[in-house]
Parts: sequence; C-alpha cells; structure tokens
Amino acid sequence: MIIDDIINEAGIRASALKESGGKERENDSGYKPVSLKSAIKKCSDKNAVIAEIKYRSPAEGNLKTTLAPGSIAKVYESGGCTAISVLTESTYFGGNLENINLARISTRLPILRKDFIVDEAQIIETGKTPADALLLIAGVVKENLKDYIALSESLSLEALVEVHTVKEAEEAIKSGAELIGINNRDLKTMKTDISKTAEISCLIQDAGVLKVSESGIKTPEDVIKLKKHCDAFLIGTSLMNSDSLKSTLEGFVFA
Repeated sequence: MIIDDIINEAGIRASALKESGGKERENDSGYKPVSLKSAIKKCSDKNAVIAEIKYRSPAEGNLKTTLAPGSIAKVYESGGCTAISVLTESTYFGGNLENINLARISTRLPILRKDFIVDEAQIIETGKTPADALLLIAGVVKENLKDYIALSESLSLEALVEVHTVKEAEEAIKSGAELIGINNRDLKTMKTDISKTAEISCLIQDAGVLKVSESGIKTPEDVIKLKKHCDAFLIGTSLMNSDSLKSTLEGFVFA
C-alpha cells in the first residue's frame, strides 16, 4: 500500500534526523506562534479554510500550480483563508521543510506543518521552524499520540490530530486532542467519501473539540453540505489544481 511506503520513507528521514542530533534540539527559533485554534474560533463571517501548499499527490501526480510557497501564501491570504497548511513530505508530495520558512515570509496567518510524523524528533524539528501547528495522524502514531501531543504543546505547537474512524476519534479525545481533523480519505485504499465528516462529527459533537474536515472537498457545494458538521476545512488539491488560486479559494471561503 502507498501509505506503508510513505511511512517507511518518513521513518528513514526521522532516523537520519536523530543521527544528526535532531532529537536534542529545543525550540530556540525565537518565533512567537499564532494560534490556529483561535483563528478558527474567530472565523464567524466566513468559512474557516486551511488552504494547503503542495505540489504533488500520490493520486493526482504533479499539480497545476507551480508558484513559489511565498507567492502562494500571499494569494491565499488575500483570498480569505484562515490558515495555511504546508505539506513538507518530499518523496510523494513534492514538499520540504524550507517551504514553511518561505511561506512565513509572506504571511502572519497560522501555518500548519503537514507531514507523516512517526518520531518525536520530527516534532522537535518542527519546533525549530516558524510553524504554529503540526499534523499528527492517529492511525500512524498510535500509542504515542498522548505523548506526541504533550511534546508538541511543550514546543508551543498546536496538534491537529487526524482520524478516520470513530475509535481513532475517541482515542484522540482521550489523549487530550483539542483540534481533530476528520480525514475523508481512507489512507489504506486512498478512496474518499466526504460523508465521513458527518459520520464522525455526530458521534463526537459533545466532546468540546474543534473539527476540521480534510480531503475530497472539491466544490463550494461540498463546503455547504459539510459546514454544519465541522468548524473548518483543509483544502489542497482542489486549490493547487485550479486555474485561479484566489478565486477558487474565495468560492470555498464564502460558500
């Protein structure tokens, strides 16, 4: 399965990071984080969209937009997004860690580092960047989730915990997650079904967490269908494959 290959690659990078001393690093970047959770909560007059910067995907191959991360971040902010996701996985998504720095130059919006975190060294690495949050995939980090959330918070990073099943959502809540991303894509089959957001959201609606719908959001109509079930939307491919980043983003933001 493609997800196994992606995780194996992440493990190789994490091992190299630890060998280079990454595990002992502290958050000494001097950067003052911006809260992703607060940005979502304040978003009352429009849809809270986390607009993603990525250049490739396993399902789509190379995506249409080839602008530099700083330029994309500037367009995204002008289009009304609430935050920016930067996909840093290199082999399958065409990203790298430097893209966070390049995006930060152009925006003060919250930045989410999206990658496949398999080791605490990657969390510490993220704390060295001007990111404000990072993605933790419950099905990948498994029993380490609680510790990884705590480590993230100790480095002033908010954790967006991604789930795909009710059981994963319940474990995320038990582990202290306050921001849960409901992935409409099954990482084992790579198939998407946006009804997954409603399914899980209804069962955790009283948990007091913020919910982000992820993957498979292709049109403003999808946002309209989902908005009563979640607090925010993470949208990547539909933006990066569009002919106009700004107008496409505005369609989602003001749907």
